[in-house]
Amino acid sequence: MDLEAGRPWVATPSGALADAPFRLQLFGPFLLEQGGAPVEVKARSAKALIGYLALQRSGRASRDKLAGLLWSDFPDVQARTNLRTCLHNLHKVVGPDLVQGDRQDIRLDVSRVEVDARTLESAADAEDRHRAAFAWAGDILDGLGPVSPAFERWLMLERAARREQVQRTLEAALADALAGADREAALRAAQRLLIVDPAREDTHRTVMRLQFELGRRTLALRQYELCREALAEAFSASPSVETEQLTNAIRRERREGEGALPVAAPAAAAATSPERTSIAVMPFRVIRADRDEDYFGESFAMDITAALSRCHWLLVLAHSAAAPYRGGGLTVVEAGRELGVHYILDGTVRCTPTQLRVSAELLETGRGRTLWAEHFQASRSELFALQDEITAKIVGQLDPMLLAAEFERLARRQESLGAHECLMRALPLIFRVTRPAFDEARELLERAIAADPDYALPYAWLGFWNLAACGHGWTEDRDRCMSEAEQLAAAALERDPNDALALAIAGHIASYLHHDYERGRVQIDRALQINPNAPFAWAVSAANRCYSGEPDRALAELDRYQQLCPRDPYAAFYTPIFAIAHAVAGRYEDAVRWGRQAVRGRQNFTAACKPLIASLGHLGRRDEAGAYIRQLLDLDPEFCIDTFRQRYPFRRAEDRDRYIEGLRQAGVPEHLEPGAAAREARNV
Repeated sequence: MDLEAGRPWVATPSGALADAPFRLQLFGPFLLEQGGAPVEVKARSAKALIGYLALQRSGRASRDKLAGLLWSDFPDVQARTNLRTCLHNLHKVVGPDLVQGDRQDIRLDVSRVEVDARTLESAADAEDRHRAAFAWAGDILDGLGPVSPAFERWLMLERAARREQVQRTLEAALADALAGADREAALRAAQRLLIVDPAREDTHRTVMRLQFELGRRTLALRQYELCREALAEAFSASPSVETEQLTNAIRRERREGEGALPVAAPAAAAATSPERTSIAVMPFRVIRADRDEDYFGESFAMDITAALSRCHWLLVLAHSAAAPYRGGGLTVVEAGRELGVHYILDGTVRCTPTQLRVSAELLETGRGRTLWAEHFQASRSELFALQDEITAKIVGQLDPMLLAAEFERLARRQESLGAHECLMRALPLIFRVTRPAFDEARELLERAIAADPDYALPYAWLGFWNLAACGHGWTEDRDRCMSEAEQLAAAALERDPNDALALAIAGHIASYLHHDYERGRVQIDRALQINPNAPFAWAVSAANRCYSGEPDRALAELDRYQQLCPRDPYAAFYTPIFAIAHAVAGRYEDAVRWGRQAVRGRQNFTAACKPLIASLGHLGRRDEAGAYIRQLLDLDPEFCIDTFRQRYPFRRAEDRDRYIEGLRQAGVPEHLEPGAAAREARNV
């Protein structure tokens, strides 16, 4: 495989598309060419229309869908008129055949246009997919500018999915090149990965090793500087101990075989660690398939393995280590025990001439029991478009399910707990939202840090614990809690700047406690780039949107959270965010509905009461609000409008004032009661 970094996009498609009269670049800035010459499409809405249609499998969408997507902030009649005008103007530029319309639908003739993003999905073999990924020139429709709120929500999710797809393809190209001992090809793949995501510290190390092994010591050390600059810019963080050790070894000019460079532990060895939570993904069995359909099972297992590897609290066995155990005469549980992992994910792909049914099952190897099972249905014609989504939903549901399973598994342990085991015991206790469990969680997190001072996640979650203590009103020294939360988040990122959970927690702390919305947004976005299948990251991202005055974007991200993890055992902790989003948007009946659900889920969760009370106040239901106010003041006696105004992280004054007016109309006291004021004075 000879893939050149930085080359212009030449996907070399097969069949009719090789002679397509139009070429469309969606990765990076919009570019439409006809016969090699640029076609000048000026209007943002026209570019958005073409881009949206090009990414639909059929190239088709209804007029109602397009009008609502591209002109969501216009009345329906005006939106339809705008769509007709946009289509008319587009025909003047590209002619009537590329984008066609009838009374119901508008269609892009996908047989007449070669699209870079579609080539990445439809390429016939791995080399063509790798070549298409190498041509990535930026996010989908980069630099397009605002079109409409609905289109921005769609584009945000599409960009995240496509970036993940490109990264996964480049990771596969890198793995193939390393397996074939082709250092130059591996170097090009790693360098392209860093163009997509400059802050991938592990990929910087790969480039350093490859440059050194190719005799380019100076370039290897230059890569360290690039890594240091990228981490400082993205996270205000420094390289990890592992990166510093590698750099020092290169400076001493030590080569493998002569005091070898430090390398990452193989996945198979790492997964046998007795402490860390470990899992292996078996190749899915293909039932009633032709011989050439066996790849379905391998493909799902490889995709899930790659996605789970982004959860840094998990040790995921390499696919190459797990694959030989399929069909080897052992049961799945026996194979898991032999592999030394705590959990096995097994599955099947059942094929019919028109449908595929994907089933997945999570098993605990210690007791051989099934912990979770789910089924997904897909049309054969839609499989490749839906495979990423099925993978995302499996991984999104596994994350909290494994957390709950670990708490139960470790509760049976009698011997002393290590750092990771203390962490796994602590997390469900935080989400119970009861004071005794909450206090026990802090003790466990402190034990985890003492047991392994280099493990990032206990620092991050202890920072989250401090944030929650402030939110619940369970601290006598709020300033100390805020400072501790910030310091712990920074300590976590110093130890692992690429941990998605640590980044999401740091972003939430920045947004909620310190009202630093921009820093919070950057850190949460980075978390979602690293692991777009992390339900927790989507939930706290939605909270940041609420604080920033973007309730509709918040709801779109909460929808993604629910799609990824519809049966989250800790969903009650995130339900108040739905109520907050609707309250900020002024949809008070919806806010009340979600607020009641939140209070039912966690009756002593103060975050659930506040949006419910404010919304009831706006609706004039003072009597109903009174019961919730009494409940809230029992939980947090210092709550009043003054403290809410000082502490709650609304970025826009109009959102804060409208929320406070709802609290006031509901009957929330304006100032602290005298006894609470005295307590407050003692804490200052």
